[in-house]
Amino acid sequence: MEKIIITATAEGIEQVKELLEAGVDRIYVGEKHYGLRLPHTFTYDELRQIADLVHEAGREIVVAVNALMHQDMMDNIKPFLDFLAEIKTDYITVGDAGVFYVVNRDKYPFKTIY
Repeated sequence: MEKIIITATAEGIEQVKELLEAGVDRIYVGEKHYGLRLPHTFTYDELRQIADLVHEAGREIVVAVNALMHQDMMDNIKPFLDFLAEIKTDYITVGDAGVFYVVNRDKYPFKTIY
């Protein structure tokens, strides 16, 4: 039997801590430019802190990159993806084929969820 993976969306850093204590396997978060349908958006500093908490607990972080991209967003996606690689993001959710293309072309380390 396969293990069930529990993923929860967090509304704040304190809630991330509570979810990890409760045994959640994956924390789902995002920021205001590239993430859609989130209860809260986080700053880059907060995302870094969340990634550290999640990884210290031996769990995974999923970051929303699910916006439908306009050209100016695609022109600026690489610095964001570089940041996600730097904080060792495990998964990203993707809503635009252009993001798939850049992730695959540049061999980013995270897995994608469509």
